[in-house]
Amino acid sequence: MEITEVESFPIKLPLESPVSFSNRTLTYRDHAITYVRTDTGHEGVGYSLGYEGAG
Repeated sequence: MEITEVESFPIKLPLESPVSFSNRTLTYRDHAITYVRTDTGHEGVGYSLGYEGAG
């Protein structure tokens, strides 16, 4: 099985109300979404938090 395609893109989801932590306030969540496909037809998707850096 070999990976034949990797596609990744950022998304930004606005929050209904801001969320504050000790050192930041977030008005949105951003994620990096990644799709992986193989030559045998297997595919998968994963994501990670971007913390304003997914783009």
